[in-house]
Amino acid sequence: AKWMPSLLSLLDFEVRGFRYYCGDDDPKAIESFKANFKGAALASFVLVHGPQYNGIPWNMDLIFSLYGLQRYQKEHGIQYAWGLIKAIRKTNAKWMILGNSQGGENLDPGVINLKNMPFNFAEAGKVVRNITDEADRGIAHPLQLLFYRV
Repeated sequence: AKWMPSLLSLLDFEVRGFRYYCGDDDPKAIESFKANFKGAALASFVLVHGPQYNGIPWNMDLIFSLYGLQRYQKEHGIQYAWGLIKAIRKTNAKWMILGNSQGGENLDPGVINLKNMPFNFAEAGKVVRNITDEADRGIAHPLQLLFYRV
């Protein structure tokens, strides 16, 4: 997101020991992220490899994925999205915030609903709706964020 470098500058000042890792399985995407974050403190970029997602840093407080599950499902199949969730659970992270296609079916390309099979997640600790304008544009399954303790 274009606003993230500015946020990192604020967090560098406000939060002691804060580190930001940006991970992707596409080397071209990593290079694009690096260009967007040029000059931003605290940003590290990690190439992760699905479906096991080796390379995700360990012992983080929070792992955040806005569209990652949807993209991996669309490009590689549901097993890649499931692999990312399993990898997050292995990292000893404390919290995860995941993008969820509310009301969607997991067989539709690019749609991940964590409440449906095969994920069957419980109710989220927090839910953030209306984070995009998808509902206004008539998107059938607008994105929401689900907040879970890992």
